[in-house]
Amino acid sequence: MLKPYRELFSIPGTLAFSAAGFLARITMSTVGLGIVLLLSAVHGRYGLAGLVSGTYTLVAALISPQVGRLSDRYGQSRLLLPAACVFTVGLLSLVVCAVTGAPDWTLFAAAAVTGCGMPSVGSLIRARWAKLYSGTSRLHTAYSLESVLDELVFVTGPILVTALTTQVHRMAGLLAVWALAVTGMLWLSAQRATQPVPHGPEHHAGPSLIRLRGLRTMFVVMLGLGGLFGSTEVVTVAFVDHAGHRPLTGLVLGTWALGSALAGLVYGATRFRTALHRRFLIGVTAMWLATFLLLVPDDVYPLMGLLFVGGFTIAPTLVSGMGLVEALAPKARLTEAMTWATTGITLGATAGVAIGGWAVDEYGSRSAFLTTVFSGTIAALAAYAGARKLAPRPPEEKPVVHADLEELGT
Repeated sequence: MLKPYRELFSIPGTLAFSAAGFLARITMSTVGLGIVLLLSAVHGRYGLAGLVSGTYTLVAALISPQVGRLSDRYGQSRLLLPAACVFTVGLLSLVVCAVTGAPDWTLFAAAAVTGCGMPSVGSLIRARWAKLYSGTSRLHTAYSLESVLDELVFVTGPILVTALTTQVHRMAGLLAVWALAVTGMLWLSAQRATQPVPHGPEHHAGPSLIRLRGLRTMFVVMLGLGGLFGSTEVVTVAFVDHAGHRPLTGLVLGTWALGSALAGLVYGATRFRTALHRRFLIGVTAMWLATFLLLVPDDVYPLMGLLFVGGFTIAPTLVSGMGLVEALAPKARLTEAMTWATTGITLGATAGVAIGGWAVDEYGSRSAFLTTVFSGTIAALAAYAGARKLAPRPPEEKPVVHADLEELGT
């Protein structure tokens, strides 16, 4: 099963950019949590901590498609160095403002600056794989690998930042995340040979790619899936806490990510004859159906088992989704297109956390899993409503980049 993954790294530079990307994407699961841990320790105000963390997440989600567009136009290396500088200024300012008791508005300003300096690293790495293996079966394996690495970050990142913040020093968690992320971004910036070739201004004129055929449908589906992720996480935390097993929270969520990672490994090593868009529809349907399982358990251990089973639906669905984005988007703007997909997940997750938390307070943790079912329903309805738009046209019918851009106005 591991042979296809070993073959990915037969091209020089692939292992280096994959490792750099792994370090840089540590922010995915740590910055928001680290902000909450730091501010709650300093101020004892979880409400303020949540709002500042939400500011970072929202700004990062909104700015990343524009960063992706600039990356396609000027090259990843020219964007990553300024991004690392902005991220450094923002995050270190946030830490300093927190520990010195600066006014609350400075925390929000620093969080916004931090978000502006955080590109969608996963999209940058996937664009590099697409440059090397587009049109081959290895791209499917590469996207599966990226999904597994995402899950690994979500398993290890929170453990790292929580342990450092609570056991070493209240600033240690965010400072460690800053060091790892900046190291990864600078290392990735130095690797020019494997980055996608930048395209000139003539390839980037016109409206945003969100208006392109199929990508708008994909964005809405990803919003629903993001809501599923966010609501499941916050309701699971509440469920475990209310059951009196709070120390098991990380383990319970870890089983969910573990199921996804294992499924991603198997999925990436398997060759399919089913069309990509059909596999995506099957995956979205499976994720939606799996949400109903969460309404069943009344104790932590059955919930852990069902989360593990549900996790098997995640990575194959996301891998198929990113494959669809690669097939639908103009090659000159691939990073931007992938970033719109990840932005949809991030925005959906932000809303899912908020709505799921409200549902826990109003109806209890067990009933609050209905918000997860609702999010999955939105994703499934959007996927089937736009199914025809998700089917990539045959290569001989697929227009060249200029024609793709002309279509944006329709």
